[in-house]
Amino acid sequence: MKYEYFQVNDFVTDHFFQQWVRSPDELTNTFWEEWTRDHPEKEDTIQEARLILKSLNIHDIQYREKDFQSVKQNIKSQLFGDQQSDTKERVMVSRKSRLTWLKLAAAVGGIMVLSFYLLQHWLPVSETFSTGNGEQIEVALPDGSKVKLNANTTLKVSADWEENREVWLDGEAYFEVEKMKEPNAKDELRKFTVHAREIDVEVLGTSFNVFDRRNLTMVVLEEGVVALKKHQAEEASLRMQPGESVRYFNEKKSFTKEKANTRTTLDWKNGKHTFEATPLRAIGLIIEDNYGLEVNIETDALGDRRFSASVPYGDLDVLLNLVAESMQLDITKEKDVIFIRMRH
Repeated sequence: MKYEYFQVNDFVTDHFFQQWVRSPDELTNTFWEEWTRDHPEKEDTIQEARLILKSLNIHDIQYREKDFQSVKQNIKSQLFGDQQSDTKERVMVSRKSRLTWLKLAAAVGGIMVLSFYLLQHWLPVSETFSTGNGEQIEVALPDGSKVKLNANTTLKVSADWEENREVWLDGEAYFEVEKMKEPNAKDELRKFTVHAREIDVEVLGTSFNVFDRRNLTMVVLEEGVVALKKHQAEEASLRMQPGESVRYFNEKKSFTKEKANTRTTLDWKNGKHTFEATPLRAIGLIIEDNYGLEVNIETDALGDRRFSASVPYGDLDVLLNLVAESMQLDITKEKDVIFIRMRH
């Protein structure tokens, strides 16, 4: 399951986890008690996330619209280095409130966790789009840009779209961004920004894919120009050219650029899973990401074996049967776990 790879901020921003903490019922209690028992290594992470959700009491907090917009601008300035924030009105938070926020953030591991939560849940969004296991949808944004969401993905769209074309992504999506001119500017184009967990993807008009899961953000550019920048980074942004792929590893805090295999990385948007000498281990992760199942591979050596084929997206049985027969494996499913073993 995807929860194995979650960190504190991931749990805090997960709707099903929030439901368990705030309004537990038989379903959420059963699931999370069993999951926590099966994953004792995540106990501390779970407790930190629960502490944040219980301490914030987010539904009890009321803001005037004026204050709400000011708080939004301040948080964006802190997280994304908004250079225009100095020219805008700043909300004055009482000393007592600031100390309370800082003490809470320090208690649960740092101000960035809290800031990420505030950004995702206090900032107004016009719409939120989500997909489930094996589900894909196409979204039309107000400016005519198109987004296709892969399975188990959430996209949040800014409420002040007329001022800032920006979205927040958790999962994987393919973007086709329309070029737009800035009002009262002869040749200047309006920026479009995708906020991933630790980096921003900034474009003017282009087609690209963003994958943001398991402490990895990967951007594949098909056409146009893209700039990538870390949140709060001082250094210049990294620019991409068509046909390039850039991976950003959250733990290493570094970018790796390479030539992209768009056939294997982008065929999901065409309704296909395409594999070209893909390790079985990587296929297992794709199944976990897209179908919400856990994949257990018998040995590391088996996980290194490679598979090539193109199969319809969404038909998991076809994929598993093809892998089993072509590689002479035994593949079984028990509840939500797929076991892949050598055939004896």
